[in-house]
Amino acid sequence: MKKHADHLATLAKQTKLVADAAKLSSETAEKALIELERPWLAFSHPEIIVPDVQSQTTVTTVITNYGRSPAFLKSLGSYFSHGSVPTFDGLKADLQKQDTGSIAPGQSIVHRIRARRNLLNPNVDVYLILRVEYSDLFDNAHVSSEVWKHEYPKLVRGDPSTDNVSIHSLNT
Repeated sequence: MKKHADHLATLAKQTKLVADAAKLSSETAEKALIELERPWLAFSHPEIIVPDVQSQTTVTTVITNYGRSPAFLKSLGSYFSHGSVPTFDGLKADLQKQDTGSIAPGQSIVHRIRARRNLLNPNVDVYLILRVEYSDLFDNAHVSSEVWKHEYPKLVRGDPSTDNVSIHSLNT
């Protein structure tokens, strides 16, 4: 009788191990499916426009959803920083709450940033910080953030090929 009870106890432990493994496998598959089907937002290469030295700087970037499901925008923010490489900490407080709008898979929106003045100064590093917070169909929160550093080309005033200054990605 004791042998039979020991055998049943061993069988019960092994059955629990199999059940736990099946549950873990199911959870892993669910997470993988969510990651596969979720929205993925990314910023395009920003374009800086400075009509003349007296004018304000305007930056245009495109936000594209490369994922397989819609992204529901919660907030969108951007700012310029001078000097050392900035962090996203200051940006969190400055995010523009949107709570409306979405970006369907494969679709894009244009985001324009207008500075109060011409921010381009060849003697100081200028960074553009971008951050968008969004959710997916299951209301899971996601964030895409980027920092772009302005690289000063040798400008020839009046030369159309150097009037639109480029920005290069630091990190994504």
